[in-house]
Amino acid sequence: MIDRVTRDRMPDEVVDLAARLIVAKEARPDVVTLRQKGRMRQGYGSAWMPFTAHQTILCADTAFAWKAKMGPLGAVYVTDAYQGETGELSVKLFGLFTMVRPAVSEDLNRGELLRYLAEIAWAPHIILQNDRLSWKVIAHNHFEVSASAGDVQAKIELFLNAEGQVGSVLAQSRPRAWKGSYVDMMWRGEFSDYHLHDGIWTPFSGRVGWHDDRTTEWCWEGEITEWAAHSV
Repeated sequence: MIDRVTRDRMPDEVVDLAARLIVAKEARPDVVTLRQKGRMRQGYGSAWMPFTAHQTILCADTAFAWKAKMGPLGAVYVTDAYQGETGELSVKLFGLFTMVRPAVSEDLNRGELLRYLAEIAWAPHIILQNDRLSWKVIAHNHFEVSASAGDVQAKIELFLNAEGQVGSVLAQSRPRAWKGSYVDMMWRGEFSDYHLHDGIWTPFSGRVGWHDDRTTEWCWEGEITEWAAHSV
């Protein structure tokens, strides 16, 4: 059941979206966990690398952690996370030797906060349970969700597919690491292959990339191999 307080703090269209995606109405998990496999690359023209990953996404708090292994023999460990209003990105060899670890900054924090918002499709419980988010209806199939933490503000647009599920997301501006600094670029993602799994409509495929006026430079493509929601 969706309580009156929840209904009153967000537009009816957003409540309806949650009701469509969360068929198991009693579901109020604390965390969604998922396992993925896929491929990723640094940018256009660079080689694709296969990966396997495990991710946790909190439903009532703005936090996630994505941990992947890639490269020869899975020797490269990647952590992408946001917790306590702070972003984290690290790349380590064998999980021990740091290869990449940018300093914490507003750009890094905003980029990771945007990722949390973009992955609502994989944890739709966030819509009802995270009261730190603000929602706006642009059109019947086009929403905007935003969050702020300190001086950092993040905003993502959600576009629904023909079935009323989250089909794609768009950030008009997301920091991209570039030559030791950051540049703001448009960033988009797509979700597909929806299945009703444990009473939740879940997309089992997705991809994200950097976008300009003409094309999208896809940098990450993956599929869900395990999905579960838990109370702790």
